[in-house]
Amino acid sequence: MADRKTKFDYEIEAFEFAFQDKKAMKIAIYGIGRMTATLVSRLKGFKIIGLLDRDESMIGKEMYGIKIIGQEEAEKNAELIIINTSETYWGTIYQRIQDWKVPIYFKNGKRATDEFLHKNKHNPYWKKTYAELLAKIQEYEVISFDIFDTLIMRTIYLPTDVFRIVEIKLKNELGKEISFFEPRKKATNLSENATIDEIYDEMQKAEGWDDWLRDKVKEYEIKVEKQFIVPRKDMVELYNAVKKMKKVFLISDMYLSKNILFDILTQCGIDVSMEQIIVSCDYKKSKENGELWEYYSNILKQENIRGLHIGDNEKTDGKLPEQYGIDSFLVWSANRMLCESSLGGIAAKANTLFTSVYLGWMIANVFNSPFALQESLGKVSFKENVDVGYWLLGGSMYVFCEWLIKQAKGRKIKQLLFLAREGYLLIRLFEEYCKLTQERDIPQIVYLEISRRAVLTASIQDETDILEVASFPYKGTITDFLWDRFGVIDYSGNLQNVYVIDTDKDIQKQYTILKKYEEEILSEAERERNNYLAYINSLNIASDFAIVDSQLYGTTQYYLGKLLKQNLSGYYFCACLDKTNKYLKRNIMISCFPGKKGMDGKDSNFYKKAAFIEAFFTAPNGMLECIENDGSKRYAENKQNQINFEIRLEMLEGIKAFMKDAVQWCEKYGIRAQGEDIYFMDQLFGIFMNNGFNPTDDMKKSFYYDNGILDHSEVPIWE
Repeated sequence: MADRKTKFDYEIEAFEFAFQDKKAMKIAIYGIGRMTATLVSRLKGFKIIGLLDRDESMIGKEMYGIKIIGQEEAEKNAELIIINTSETYWGTIYQRIQDWKVPIYFKNGKRATDEFLHKNKHNPYWKKTYAELLAKIQEYEVISFDIFDTLIMRTIYLPTDVFRIVEIKLKNELGKEISFFEPRKKATNLSENATIDEIYDEMQKAEGWDDWLRDKVKEYEIKVEKQFIVPRKDMVELYNAVKKMKKVFLISDMYLSKNILFDILTQCGIDVSMEQIIVSCDYKKSKENGELWEYYSNILKQENIRGLHIGDNEKTDGKLPEQYGIDSFLVWSANRMLCESSLGGIAAKANTLFTSVYLGWMIANVFNSPFALQESLGKVSFKENVDVGYWLLGGSMYVFCEWLIKQAKGRKIKQLLFLAREGYLLIRLFEEYCKLTQERDIPQIVYLEISRRAVLTASIQDETDILEVASFPYKGTITDFLWDRFGVIDYSGNLQNVYVIDTDKDIQKQYTILKKYEEEILSEAERERNNYLAYINSLNIASDFAIVDSQLYGTTQYYLGKLLKQNLSGYYFCACLDKTNKYLKRNIMISCFPGKKGMDGKDSNFYKKAAFIEAFFTAPNGMLECIENDGSKRYAENKQNQINFEIRLEMLEGIKAFMKDAVQWCEKYGIRAQGEDIYFMDQLFGIFMNNGFNPTDDMKKSFYYDNGILDHSEVPIWE
């Protein structure tokens, strides 16, 4: 290739630029993997005084000519610590060393902050328990409950989005445009404590509706409202138990009258009578100004009984009732729990109808109980692997499949080649999506057994190709390097103690060795090339196909195109589209999750968390090494990701379950995911992966980063 500059050259340049003002400082590098191997062998002018690693047994040893040190020595001698790993590990490492008395930076030059920490774990609310509330209730003769967000809740994040859904349904079902959202919001504010009938009287006057249309639209709104309401199960169970022992009231500021609320409450499994419901619109008194509390307190005074009110709003359910002699116990709404939880950063990013429905569904499930996060101090935790699949990857994979089918149909792609090993699970998700949405005329789906190792070696035809393939980083012995990279065995035994650290830098040192084995390398490459091309021919690949892969640079796509002697198009979770990617000279790469800044892929959380994506989207077999002469496939040995493959199938079921639910939402409410929703899912994935949840014990044991073309190591994603 004309441009010999590699992504690893750009890595070094980025590091030097990020820390150019800190060259004179004493630096400790955290991480002893490939990135550090490449870095320290080429870095000039920096004072690296030690390396850091989580394995304390490594302290005192040397790697790459630099001593591995511990916390005590780092605090004594280092002026800063730089975490030089894949971003996937930044949060975990920062949590581990956040209290060290040395400034900590990430390899992009940014000072490490509590962005990667759950900041609200010390909130006093996490100490409240269901048992405490139950004990408190025993002290009072009469109990009152707030209704919305306490006993019941909506499965939509922004309540006014119910009005948007109504407007969509009116258009779809009545077959004409009816302005509803803005008039509905405006009418709500015209009259204090108005009933829904009074609100619709105002709308009828303002919009010039006849009586039939007014009643029809009101019927739609109530119907849609009911569809979005679910019980908070713990609270409903508590209410039903308390009602058998004590006098209970339900008190709400609401435009829905008590007869409508009665239907909704009954629908949610709440045993209630009309006499128990005290609602602002019926009494023309509100909790907000205290009048409804004054009315209720007089009821208690007449019977000379003590009351406890349970609700979610600090003012209207807490301070105001207490002003009227009514004690209170606050339980957070699901919305508040989300904002205060480890996933709180996503709340402000729900700017579309699709994301409002998504977040509403999430909080109705994950935060349904006001006490769901007490044990974890506000950090989201899942007990089942299927639930992790549902919430961690379900939304992202749903919008990816929707994006992919739209792209393929728009470009009239007749065949999609899903590349191994990511394609093994991706095909199952894509086929499930197409089945759920009843897509027609979808491209033919092909699973292509492939790996960088397989196509790199098969692409070698001369000495220049050998040097190009050899330049990819590798950490290990020359003996292993010859076999892993070229399929050639060192029978001499003289090279087993000669180590490779930076192949691109040391290529001239290795040149004489490679030259010695050139004939064997070219012969093996020809054998593997012929066998691989025969395998490809057996798949009946169409002329107008595109590949599907996870990320990032398109190396495999490039060398596959080189083998086939054609330029290829590829669809990716995220693709690097900036100047560091030399493979763009041959590749057409289209990205679903490009990130917003510059749209070059590096702002995407799928790029930042690539280690997890590669660990999850794998196959039950090891990396393909080559196709043998008899057509059989030779795989590398199974590693931890394959040994623990079963957990991925459990998570896959969760992703499929999410897809099924999402397809039903979109059909039911007439909505679709758009470009902004793709960005939202990328952001949510990043928040989850930045210490936003506690992985299950199974996950901690089952997910490893491994890259067979670079070395033999396996690094756990979680510890």
